[in-house]
Amino acid sequence: MGSRRRVTFLVLLSVAALLSASMLAPAFGAPKAVSAVSLAKKLSRTLKIAKRADRNAKRAIAGLQAPGGQGPAGPAGPKGDTGAAGAAGAGGAGGTGPTGPKGDNGSKGDACASSDPACRGPQGPAGDKGDKGDKGDACASSDPACHGPQGPAGSDGTNGTNGQNGTNGQDGAPGPPGPSAINLNVNLANSTAQDVTVGTFALRFNCFGAAPNFRQFILGVRGSGGAQLSGVKGIDDNPNNALPFSAGVGMSPDTFTTIAIIGVNAPNGGATFPHFYRLGGTLVLHNGLRAATVVYDMFLDDRNNTGTCAFRGSAVLSGLL
Repeated sequence: MGSRRRVTFLVLLSVAALLSASMLAPAFGAPKAVSAVSLAKKLSRTLKIAKRADRNAKRAIAGLQAPGGQGPAGPAGPKGDTGAAGAAGAGGAGGTGPTGPKGDNGSKGDACASSDPACRGPQGPAGDKGDKGDKGDACASSDPACHGPQGPAGSDGTNGTNGQNGTNGQDGAPGPPGPSAINLNVNLANSTAQDVTVGTFALRFNCFGAAPNFRQFILGVRGSGGAQLSGVKGIDDNPNNALPFSAGVGMSPDTFTTIAIIGVNAPNGGATFPHFYRLGGTLVLHNGLRAATVVYDMFLDDRNNTGTCAFRGSAVLSGLL
């Protein structure tokens, strides 16, 4: 019973091996398939070999079970001859066929713009650094071709910090004295006169009037050019008697010209006793090249019926002195 199982197992194993070889043969370069006839032949031969092996096994088992016991093993038989090669299977694959003719060229593709990223392949690796070029010829700085265009002006730099103050220099020598104001202080008794020089000009003060109640203080000017006077006349310093006054004359270099009078008839025709008279203001003497500006107070006192006169002021010169 065990022998049959072994025979059946061997037959099934052989069939499976033949089927597997039939399917795996093309992968190893063997013919693409094995025909059913060839497979049947191989299977029949395999079955015969299995039956022969089964008979031999039965004989060996029967010999072991004989009453005389098992004899010694006989010598090994000679090696059997190599079996004949089996017939080639039908439908085997043929050799590689000849190369076919060259196909026609394909049609030209559409143009591809260089700006299209799909038209450019990946960037290739950087090439090796080239050799250093030869030194160029010397270029004279006076050659305009050696100069490139002038670049734009740079922006202004930041201001530097202020330096320390230097030491004070020595005082210079004193200059010549400038023109100073001329003090005018004149006091006159009745019926007297006095001349005072002011630069290139001159003033005459005349305290006139020997007769009582007829006193006058007269101011005259001399020089080239003209004179202008302005001020306020008054009697007894009473604001109700104050009168504005102005005058202008052309001067003569040789004689005095009257420009102002206070006293009788100036500003009124009444008797001068017992009153006093005043004229205060500014007098300017000029000739285009120089000028003298006089600030003054002109005073006539007849309160004691003596008719005294006084002139107080200062003169400042300017121009060509």
